[in-house]
Amino acid sequence: MSTRRARGRKIIPLSPFKRHKSYQSHFETGCQFYSSGRVDEAIEEFRRAAALDRRDPESRIQLGLAYASKGDYPTAVTYFRRGIELNPKDAEVYFHLGMALFYSSDIKEAARIWKKGLVLQPHDLDLHMALAEAYSLLGQYSRTYEYVEKVLQIDPKNVEALNIRGRTYLQEGKSQQARDELRKAIRHHPYYATTYVNLGIVYTHMGLLDAALVQFRRALRIDPRHTEAYINLGHALWHKGDHWNAIEAFSEAAKIDPEDREAFYFAGMVYAELKAYRESERCLKQALLLDSTFEEARANLIKVQEKLKSAGGKDS
Repeated sequence: MSTRRARGRKIIPLSPFKRHKSYQSHFETGCQFYSSGRVDEAIEEFRRAAALDRRDPESRIQLGLAYASKGDYPTAVTYFRRGIELNPKDAEVYFHLGMALFYSSDIKEAARIWKKGLVLQPHDLDLHMALAEAYSLLGQYSRTYEYVEKVLQIDPKNVEALNIRGRTYLQEGKSQQARDELRKAIRHHPYYATTYVNLGIVYTHMGLLDAALVQFRRALRIDPRHTEAYINLGHALWHKGDHWNAIEAFSEAAKIDPEDREAFYFAGMVYAELKAYRESERCLKQALLLDSTFEEARANLIKVQEKLKSAGGKDS
């Protein structure tokens, strides 16, 4: 019997036929990735969806939300604007575009966009609140009060509106009115930590540091991860001369939010007062690492480094 192999054609196994994903499939996958925190993968899926349907606003809006969640507000602005071009009747997109502009420090343009959104949704509380906040920061206090009042007409006990009005009173130097407004907010919502923080800031401005400390500590009992409460607690302790406890408060804020430049900056300033220049230098460098445009930190870092140089690189 012949042992020679029979000749035959080589069999090439075929891969299963892959159907191209549809727009809907990419979009839904993107939403799943986004909801599970896989933002970069979500962006890729939304981009593919957008490429398959160039007239669809939803994929552009989702791209805007994804980039905003990464802190890339200029790119988010681009996608939100495209979403509005494709569907100018969606008031929700005006809100998100305004927020991206707001966090890009273009507050005037944010206010302009939010007002356009209000034309579509005149009773949208979030848009009224956003405008009140924007005009407060722009120093246009009469407009701030106007939008706060509109919120309170819809929701008379809205704690955020009462807080904005209280903070605006303080910005105008009306400390007692600010205090009364924030006390009213606490009566309506006794477990909203930010109101206690704002009331503590009012007391700090009034020179009532012990009363301020009480409010900041109340805020932290309600929300132990409230970084603003820790930073303002640190301020009040610092002004009372309690340097080490102030540093502890700033350090707690930095642990909760390692991206908070203020926590490192103020810790650095207190260390400098204690002549612990090495620690001061470390904290001020970290503040600058987080924000290279932080000129106060840069100026004080130079002073601290001069102190170190004159002391031969040692703390006093």
